[in-house]
Amino acid sequence: MSEAYGNAIRSYAFAARSGRLTADRLDAAFLTKCEQQIESAGRDALKWSGQSAYGTSFPENTKHVLGGGWYFSLDQAFDMIVADQLDYPSGNDPRPQFLSAFLANMNYEAGTNPVNIAYVTGIGRKRQREIVHQYAQNDRRVMPPSGLPLGNIQGGLPYINLYGTELSALSFPTDSGLAGPYPYYDRWSDTYNVSTEFVVVNQARALAGLAWLAAQTACG
Repeated sequence: MSEAYGNAIRSYAFAARSGRLTADRLDAAFLTKCEQQIESAGRDALKWSGQSAYGTSFPENTKHVLGGGWYFSLDQAFDMIVADQLDYPSGNDPRPQFLSAFLANMNYEAGTNPVNIAYVTGIGRKRQREIVHQYAQNDRRVMPPSGLPLGNIQGGLPYINLYGTELSALSFPTDSGLAGPYPYYDRWSDTYNVSTEFVVVNQARALAGLAWLAAQTACG
């Protein structure tokens, strides 16, 4: 459900619900396929959350190759929020589990993770100072702007122009190899790392999920 394909599927599936089109203008068979894809993406994120001791929906296939980078828990949890908007008349309704899994992803990004780091700038006791962000790199302030998401899982220490691979070479145990590598979820450093860089889509999906969560309580 990423990028253009995901956008097109969501637009079609919710065209009538949002009032942009009347139901009679939609192809029923194609609409069903779109809804099934949305449900499948939501259930995948739910399954991956259950496979993590910390509840983050990190994809199983990426774990198999010890991949990492450009991963944001709340961005990933967005697919559950979209799937939560569907009807489940069959009785196999996953929506009660979506909320718990979304909260687990939110907590992971906010600091409930092995390194006790909030992967959002400006919050937490131990805050990230060095991030990949043009404004943060060029302004006169020590700390970056608040509210920016940072990659939640990284494969290892990055190559840096000035030092090359020296930083990763200093890490013990090594981040690569199969013989007792450095614990995967414990890999973090306060340094310039392009694999933790966000784009506005990651931030927007996270914001949409948080807005959905806020809407679950009655306003006074």
